[in-house]
Amino acid sequence: MVCYMTTDTMGNLWFSDWNYGLYKLNPNTRELKQYTSGNSLLPGSRLQSIIHHPGGNIWIATDYEIVEFDPINETFSIYDGRHGVRPNVGSTSTGALTEEGDILFVRYNGFHAFNPDDLLREPKSTPPDIRITGFKLMDDNMVSGATGQSGNLLKEPIWKTNRIELERGENTFAFAVACFDFNESESNILQFMLEGYDRGWRGDVREGETPFYINVSPGTYTFRLRGANGLGVWNTEGIRLEIIIHPPWWQSWWAYTSYGLMFIGGVFGTHKIQRRRLLVKERERAQQKELMQAREIEKAYNKLKETQQQLIHSEKMASLGELTAGIAHEIQNPLNFVNNFSEVNSELIQEMKEEIKKGNLDEARSIANDIDENEKKIIYHGKRADSIVKGMLQHSRSNDGKKQPTDLNALSDEYVRLAYHGLRAKDKSFNASIETDFDKKLEKVNIVPQEIGRVLLNLLTNAFHAVKERKASEAEGYEPTVWVKTEKTPDGVQISVHDNGGGIPEPLRDKIFQPFFTTKPTGEGTGLGLSMSYDIVTKGHGGKMEMQSEIGKGTGFMVNLPAEK
Repeated sequence: MVCYMTTDTMGNLWFSDWNYGLYKLNPNTRELKQYTSGNSLLPGSRLQSIIHHPGGNIWIATDYEIVEFDPINETFSIYDGRHGVRPNVGSTSTGALTEEGDILFVRYNGFHAFNPDDLLREPKSTPPDIRITGFKLMDDNMVSGATGQSGNLLKEPIWKTNRIELERGENTFAFAVACFDFNESESNILQFMLEGYDRGWRGDVREGETPFYINVSPGTYTFRLRGANGLGVWNTEGIRLEIIIHPPWWQSWWAYTSYGLMFIGGVFGTHKIQRRRLLVKERERAQQKELMQAREIEKAYNKLKETQQQLIHSEKMASLGELTAGIAHEIQNPLNFVNNFSEVNSELIQEMKEEIKKGNLDEARSIANDIDENEKKIIYHGKRADSIVKGMLQHSRSNDGKKQPTDLNALSDEYVRLAYHGLRAKDKSFNASIETDFDKKLEKVNIVPQEIGRVLLNLLTNAFHAVKERKASEAEGYEPTVWVKTEKTPDGVQISVHDNGGGIPEPLRDKIFQPFFTTKPTGEGTGLGLSMSYDIVTKGHGGKMEMQSEIGKGTGFMVNLPAEK
């Protein structure tokens, strides 16, 4: 509860409460500072009145004292019974400031009236002489001169010493301090602070407190001491003593530098060794790949022929022609690259031999670099052809009905390309936009990839045929497009294939999954594709297959598979 309040010339607000505290509030910064007997030399008795004198200081009436507070230096001068101040316990004291600058404080059976300017003109003593009179390290005795264990650190007596350097472990120490002023010496005041350690001024040494510090961390600190005599005259300049506590050798700057150099050296050495090993291995691999390159290409052709034969004999592939054409188109590109770069390398090798004979080693090295780059491209496209063949072999194997974790995004992307290139192999003029939206967070799903691949191939082939037919009848302003999307659902995953073809008439939609039913012209479809796909999804995988269609806007098929991991 705010009891008394005043303002100073700087606009600061000063007030007190019933808890014996003095507060300063800066209205501009909203900074609030508290002065109590615990963090300053404000007396511990109850504050009764506060007056700001035009001279700049704050005057406070308490139960037993009248206190002068210097807000600039944050020092207190106390006037009590020794100065004729009467106690005012049990009653309330009020104060007032007269036009002449006199301060009036009501006390028990009377009041005190005085002019602070007159008090300041009264003779006061000079600032007291304050000293550090002793120093104690660890469990040593308090010493003042260069004797004892603590004295071994001192080249001069402690009162002449400006710096003390301590080693690791010498981090518990204490000081003896004194204020030499014999005018009301019982009221002398000393305050101390270890800058870098203490948060502010500590202690009232007149009550017997001795500055001591325990387990101080390594670093540089400054011990400061200030004091006031019994008349309230402060020695604000005080004493400064630098304290340096050295860290252990393993925490010194040169130790950390050594650690860094050793780490850098270790990393560099390890990198050099690993680089040398990798270069040797890469040379060996390059030689082996060059020898096996021709054989791998030949094997790729043989595997392609074998894959095509197996696919031809597959009775369940209603869109076999599209699949085979898509495979051939997919593998033709990497094989063309392999052949072209192989021919270029043969020519470059002949040129390099001629340059070596001429002694043009720089030109020979440049040609060798070109050969090396071409070899990398041959290897890349050879692997691409090999991956296509292996993928097709995997999908063309006889279905044993075993499920395995499969990446639906990769499977969908592969069959989009095969279905599209299969149709373009028959009709080079056909073009369509393909938009995919694959859920990157989709986890692998337990399915039979060969069977789901047949489902995707059938749906995609039908979608491309639908947009092709609409393109033939609406050449202007129509862009054939097929959308493929994968996403996670509460019950599992969904693969959807949509087109913007002509759509399926409503009377035919209920028959779309029946065997031998087709909307394609005679001779272009068997009517088994969607029926087989429906059985694979529902009976083979326990999922659902649905269709949505609208005349003039297109058709969409949704395949929902349960989340069986």
